[in-house]
Amino acid sequence: MTNYSNNLKQFKSNIGQSNHFLITILVGLDGIQYADVTKRNEFSTSWNPKDVDISVQRSRVFAKEAALTYSVSSLDGYFHDINCDPKLIDADLASMFDTSKSIFKKNEEVYKIYINSSNQRVNLKLEYLIVKLAISWRNNITHYNSTTKLSNQENNYIKQHCLTDKNAVKCGLDASRMIENFNSGGCPSFKEVTFLIAKIIQYVTDLDGFFLENVDSVVFVKQFFTQEFKSERLKFHNIFNSAPKSKVRQRKVTTIIDRLPIVVNDTIRNFYIEIDFASAVKFFSMQK
Repeated sequence: MTNYSNNLKQFKSNIGQSNHFLITILVGLDGIQYADVTKRNEFSTSWNPKDVDISVQRSRVFAKEAALTYSVSSLDGYFHDINCDPKLIDADLASMFDTSKSIFKKNEEVYKIYINSSNQRVNLKLEYLIVKLAISWRNNITHYNSTTKLSNQENNYIKQHCLTDKNAVKCGLDASRMIENFNSGGCPSFKEVTFLIAKIIQYVTDLDGFFLENVDSVVFVKQFFTQEFKSERLKFHNIFNSAPKSKVRQRKVTTIIDRLPIVVNDTIRNFYIEIDFASAVKFFSMQK
């Protein structure tokens, strides 16, 4: 059993090197500004700015805003994926995700479920507020006339807890300056972008573990096998066409289930070991 979902794996694949890519772009722009880089003849695109310094400054702003925007979009992608079969979220949250396109609202509902749970892994309040800040900043950058703000209480919490936060200390973040920069409609600094991205990753990683621990394993396994049946009929046939209760069936089903990122008890496992092929086809083909 893995301790993370395929959704988290895909999310990290999307966002994982965002800071590295941003640094690469900024290093290149620095070289352009100080004439350490020249355009090769093979580069056919027209590029001849009247003022190189201004062009570099504007490009830095674009790169940092693009990195933040992409990272928030990756978070939105994770929220979308955990609502796809096999789902990591319950029916009520899934219904809300289906009806709302707003990542801001999705984040609010996810955190509400987390703090109301008796099975909280860690205190996610700082991560939640930083993610809320990142989403709001992205919205203010990309949405015309958007002026989303955080409350004074939320701002103060961020300032206070960033003083001892490992990510904030590591990158030398000035949380007060970050809040001021956000409230004034400025572009996030390089340190601020890297901090926001790190916190988005940490937030999703912790949420993923929480979802895996609390998912309904019966529903999850059913949705998993139903999805397998729909997408890979031959694989499904090879599993369930062997005799029920046979060692071959037991080995095939156990191997697949044990690779799932959730704890599955013997009752659920034995159901898929014992179900006969005809009943399995009917059972899975009737699922939505």
